[in-house]
Amino acid sequence: MQSAGLSPKSPSQINETKISWSDAIFVMEDEHKSRIVKQYRQIDLPPIYVLHIEDVYEFMQPELIEILEERIPDVLQYEMKL
Repeated sequence: MQSAGLSPKSPSQINETKISWSDAIFVMEDEHKSRIVKQYRQIDLPPIYVLHIEDVYEFMQPELIEILEERIPDVLQYEMKL
């Protein structure tokens, strides 16, 4: 698993190479998904899952990690049932 951000200030930014090796993309907000779809509409995107987490946390903030550890498995389990 890798992390990549949309902001120019992100330590690692999303790009076509990272997208091409990804099996799935997890984003915090609907707007993040929309931005990726719009910016990379020329390439085949993997599934993008919105975790519905307000983007107010710092990178690697303990509270954010706790939320991610809870929500990502929940999303994956839900998708596997479909």
